[in-house]
Amino acid sequence: MMLDSVSLLYSSYVAFVFACIFFGALAYRQILDNLDVKRLKMGEDRDSFIDAGAGITVAVLWVFVIVVAVFAFYILKPSIVTYALPMILAAQTMQFSLRMLFQRTQVKTKGLVIRSVMLDQNAAAPFQEIIAVRFVKHRWWITVKVSLPFEEYSFRIFSFSADDLELMIAASCSAPILWSLPSSDEHQKHPPTSVS
Repeated sequence: MMLDSVSLLYSSYVAFVFACIFFGALAYRQILDNLDVKRLKMGEDRDSFIDAGAGITVAVLWVFVIVVAVFAFYILKPSIVTYALPMILAAQTMQFSLRMLFQRTQVKTKGLVIRSVMLDQNAAAPFQEIIAVRFVKHRWWITVKVSLPFEEYSFRIFSFSADDLELMIAASCSAPILWSLPSSDEHQKHPPTSVS
């Protein structure tokens, strides 16, 4: 491995500029999302759950960043682009990781706040309006479908979090809680989105 210190310095500057843009956009979007959640007036936080699909995506992205970094620093000829690319990818992946952590589905004192990682949507499901909750087991996650009188919201959580969420919902509302396996039709479709 032969590092070109001048190229590394310039590429660090380029990656820093991209990181400032990425994290500035993240902060702006997060402030707007937090204001939107406050407008929902769902009470205080009790617990929160990471979107399982986003968690798996972040893990895969970090592996990809490491592979690109090893390839760029050890195999390719040193240049600004060669060094900047893995650093920019790392900054973007860090931004997505933080977005995933900030946009957890929240259990609040008055209901659920379902927050989408990719979309600018926050949905409220007050406990007194929930008519049914269904947990659908998949290989890597559990899809939770919350039925209200005129709509249904769905989100994904990791399997190890499902029991805690079930206990909180059962303690807060009288809606039936059902467990099921995915139907054959659901196998052919894409995994459900965070907010429907």
